[in-house]
Amino acid sequence: MPDFAFRLSRRTQNSVGNHDVHYYDIHKGEDKVGNVDISVHKKNPSRLNIENIEVNDGPNSIGPSAVRGITKQLKEHYPEAKYVTGKRVSGAREDASGGDIAPRVIQKI
Repeated sequence: MPDFAFRLSRRTQNSVGNHDVHYYDIHKGEDKVGNVDISVHKKNPSRLNIENIEVNDGPNSIGPSAVRGITKQLKEHYPEAKYVTGKRVSGAREDASGGDIAPRVIQKI
């Protein structure tokens, strides 16, 4: 396995309707620095949805390279996955009027 700056470790999972939700801790070295929740449709596991991602130091604290590393680790956990999706709800892409969040992003992995 490649050496990633941030490492995922599965905490638990749960079934919600047609989806399995997997809960991961994000570690940097031995320290837990955040968490990510992923849902996978039971009948179509080719698309992972990031339900939530939180980092202790706040939004934008881990950077795009670390996010790519996390995505690569998710691909290792879910080799049948072709896409990862999610909605950005913080940072510059949030609607300035305070109402809507950015549209769902679909990224090929």
